Amino acid sequence: MRAYKMTYFKISLIAVSLMGLSGCKANSVHSIPISSGQELRVDLDQDGTPDRVYVKDIRNDENGYTRVTGLLSSDGMEHSIDFEGYFSSALTCGDLSGNGKADILVSKYDTGSTFGSVDVSILHFDNGEWKTYPTVLIPNTDINLFQPLYFGGEYYWEEGYSPCIEAGIIADKNRTFLRLIMLFPDTMDQETVECIDASWTEDGWQIDDARVIENYYEQIDTLLPGGDL
Repeated sequence: MRAYKMTYFKISLIAVSLMGLSGCKANSVHSIPISSGQELRVDLDQDGTPDRVYVKDIRNDENGYTRVTGLLSSDGMEHSIDFEGYFSSALTCGDLSGNGKADILVSKYDTGSTFGSVDVSILHFDNGEWKTYPTVLIPNTDINLFQPLYFGGEYYWEEGYSPCIEAGIIADKNRTFLRLIMLFPDTMDQETVECIDASWTEDGWQIDDARVIENYYEQIDTLLPGGDL
């Protein structure tokens, strides 16, 4: 648990399409509809029937953790994965890998952060269990801008890590990709941020585009159309 005093905290659920589709509507080019919330209906086990996926933030006197659970409609079995920390969390689903199967973006908003950080994990369900994608970014040599190497909280102390303040799944007419709104580690300024778009490869998340965004909170609805819930 990182010891920060809370001065700003903002929850935003992002599930959007650049073609004008949002919420639970599907982009016709992609097999998995993009949707978001604390509970989703999505086919995890590829049996043709939607399953229930939900997130719960649990706290007691000694610790806190976030639990993501998939309840399969086929057999009624629950499959859970836990993340340690004090968070307020939300889910977004879509097909980030392009394999026709559901991926789940877990946005874990750090309730102890001074800058409203979100710890991002990306899951997929395989052979009856949750598995996580690595949170490693592959720099794009064609982009002349600082590019972080990691975005997951497990790399917090690593050189090359930059904190996120938002994350979303975006679909255009050709593909579905990950969008990260990240702070520059040398300034940690919430108003001047880096917007990174990345696509999944076998080696990690390949950065497709990176750009500086000034006055971020005035542009959030453009960058992440779908806005705040």
